[in-house]
Amino acid sequence: MINKESLYFKVKHNIDRYLNLEILNKKVRCPFAINIVEREFISLMSQSGIDKEKIEKVHSLYSNNKSKYGWYRGKGTPEQIEEAFLSICKLQNFNITNSSPEGIRATMRNYGLGIDCSGFIYNVLLPAFEDLGMKDSFIKSLEWGDKDKTGASRASVDVFSGRASTVISDLNFLNNLDLVLMKNKEGSNNHMAIILKDKEMLKVVQSSLTMEPNGVRVDRMKLKNSIPRFEFQPNIGEDWNTLYANGQIEFRRLKILEEIN
Repeated sequence: MINKESLYFKVKHNIDRYLNLEILNKKVRCPFAINIVEREFISLMSQSGIDKEKIEKVHSLYSNNKSKYGWYRGKGTPEQIEEAFLSICKLQNFNITNSSPEGIRATMRNYGLGIDCSGFIYNVLLPAFEDLGMKDSFIKSLEWGDKDKTGASRASVDVFSGRASTVISDLNFLNNLDLVLMKNKEGSNNHMAIILKDKEMLKVVQSSLTMEPNGVRVDRMKLKNSIPRFEFQPNIGEDWNTLYANGQIEFRRLKILEEIN
């Protein structure tokens, strides 16, 4: 039977996989990475006059692991990230047998290997919905810019906004798998996290660049008079409590969750 509780446990398992990547029997927390290189390269090809069809072919090769480096940046599953790291070590003749988890993590960061905020949310939700036989429904429920171009490599904060979700006006009704979306001062979505609820304790789970140690992390949040109090402090940028007061943070619920008991 499909229900929200089983979905929650599957998502939590997927989150735990990012928190505990398995590298040579060591547990390594996944760092943050974003694929700026690919976007810049595609932009340069466009500026140089290369037609869209050829640019799309390059993007397809890149996204389908035809490059030794880069395809996994920001959008890989835990299994892909683990495999990619071991491939890098083999290519570079790194002997990591006696490496510490911290050393492994530092090397991953040096090679831009990790997960970004929307890639993380997409990759913890997708396999959970797939296990429940709802993979296609989940993908179709999101707000893709082009419905023919979907998947982790296309996942952005925007695909979880718009018609894919609704704003939660009363935060006292926050629940598991609700989303936190952040906007910049211009009003564009630029970061996201997911909520886990353990009895009355609320947790904000995200892959963040702005806090150290960066990457996938779990932090606490409390409600006081229906106002969130984020119990973590970014090392870069403004405090989340200030951002919420400025109207730059909103809580949303995926509409597809309404289809599950």
